[in-house]
Amino acid sequence: MSDIKILVVVDTVIEVRIVPATACYIIEIVYEKRNQPQIDSRYVAGIDLGIDRIVALSTNKPGVKPLLINGKPLKSVNQLYNKRKAKHQSHLKGNRKSSRIY
Repeated sequence: MSDIKILVVVDTVIEVRIVPATACYIIEIVYEKRNQPQIDSRYVAGIDLGIDRIVALSTNKPGVKPLLINGKPLKSVNQLYNKRKAKHQSHLKGNRKSSRIY
């Protein structure tokens, strides 16, 4: 026997399947999950992820101000990193993308 433990607490296991894969076996456990209680949805938040503005957050909860986070400084750092990486890679011989020897 093996000491395999499942981190999910279940009441009823319906089915256990052992599926052979290339270099291992996959164990699939089918069980029923109880319904979660409904969440009170009076308050809603909206999040918009972007590039120039990394995060735009707004909510209908009273007293919470909308939030905008500028992404241009992070874009600038990333652009400088890519520029330096390209410069260093141009010094490599041939079509190599890395200086690591395999």
